[in-house]
Amino acid sequence: NILSETVNQKVDAEKELEEKNIPSGFPLSGTADLEETNEVISVDNEEVTRPIIIFKAGSGTSVVASGGGTAVLVDVDATYGNQVQIDHGNGYISIYRSGTDAKVKVGDEVTRGTLLFELGSTDEDADEEDSNANKMGYQIIKDGTYINPTDILVING
Repeated sequence: NILSETVNQKVDAEKELEEKNIPSGFPLSGTADLEETNEVISVDNEEVTRPIIIFKAGSGTSVVASGGGTAVLVDVDATYGNQVQIDHGNGYISIYRSGTDAKVKVGDEVTRGTLLFELGSTDEDADEEDSNANKMGYQIIKDGTYINPTDILVING
């Protein structure tokens, strides 16, 4: 009985951890307009289409991790300015792209809700680089394939 109970507790704990690491949480601290679209990029001289959600939110809105994991990439992004990738350890990788500075570094362990970026406001006179300060691009990879984030993202409202 003791062995069986211990095994069941371990299985339950692993299941709970796995659920916390699925990137299904809303990746912003507040409300935002969203646009489901596709980005088309060139890979080995072939056009590849990847689903992406573009969020537009007010100044001071936080971009947060949608699930627990490890920051595996914090780098410059050609379209938005900066990028953070979180490996959730379960085949999922979430990608956050913003025109503002990342608040995490490679190797950081994150939990659902950890601050990744703080969105800033833009004005009509802002240059092209600043135009992405209040936008965030969000993508999810599952087992090496880009999937539509709305397939697993929990959006209320």
